[in-house]
Amino acid sequence: MPDFSSIIPEIHHNISFGYTELLIQERRQELFSGLMRISYPSGENFVFLFLEGVQQRLYSCFERTTEVVNRQTWSQRLDHPGASVGFLPMGVDGLRLIRVVYETPVKTEEQFNLSHNEFADKVQTWTDESEPSFIYIQSENIHRIYVLVGNPNSVIEELNVTQDQARFSIGDASFSRVSQNTDYKVFRYVSNSDHDTWREYKLRLAFSPLMRMLITRFGELAGRVLAERLGVQLTNWAAGSGWNLSINSNGVFNREYFDTLEDALSVYVGILDQFRDEAGFAVGSRLVETMFHDALMKLPPVFRNILNQYLYMQFGPGGAAAISPKELL
Repeated sequence: MPDFSSIIPEIHHNISFGYTELLIQERRQELFSGLMRISYPSGENFVFLFLEGVQQRLYSCFERTTEVVNRQTWSQRLDHPGASVGFLPMGVDGLRLIRVVYETPVKTEEQFNLSHNEFADKVQTWTDESEPSFIYIQSENIHRIYVLVGNPNSVIEELNVTQDQARFSIGDASFSRVSQNTDYKVFRYVSNSDHDTWREYKLRLAFSPLMRMLITRFGELAGRVLAERLGVQLTNWAAGSGWNLSINSNGVFNREYFDTLEDALSVYVGILDQFRDEAGFAVGSRLVETMFHDALMKLPPVFRNILNQYLYMQFGPGGAAAISPKELL
């Protein structure tokens, strides 16, 4: 992925490696969440991704590509004088978006200079395409990154960096109609969905509406009190396993940063297993299987397919049956 490190403001210039290490240590101590940019006169740019003081990733950024640096070589890669360093605080939502942008492959790149109306028309076209993509727009002192997961899906995540502050939001294609009425420099990067980072991203987006429908339907059958209690039980199970998720009839409040697709799968499958067991006591296992099936069928195909492939197929005997290809038609 291209280098977006320029959105991070630099505040320290021409510093030693020792001082760079001190700044890293300070970020650990203050439980910093966000991005740390380290650039060198040679043109090398590195970006640390911090979450609550823990360095999750180090990216080596070039003009047109970005690579993940092996953790064992971090000190070696950064041990140079004359560094410039800057920081951009950011919550877990923005960090997960940055990870997708930096780690997923790019098949094609496009660049446009568009008016407000032209940009809105283009976004409508791009949201209808099946492959995931990113849109990066520049306007005066504003930088915006949009992630489009692929049609049909109404969820579009946005990271807006204005005046050295990052703001994350979730919307849909209508954002292009209500955005600032000005001309835009637009970069579009079409990706390849056959990548574990995309799979983890899609699973997270799909899991919340799935759980919302399951909890809501359970409440209709067993009553609101039992549904609320079940949400608390599922939240406690996740917390007891060290995961930062809460579950209720509104879906999943997910503050977790999963390092791998496998980590995400183990948690989501565990929650669904817990739901199946607890709900089965109240309404019976056969009805729970019907709830799983019906909820899956109501999701957009891009979510239904990823859940069918990576979650529902992992249930053991008596688990929720996957949707057959005929049912998807």
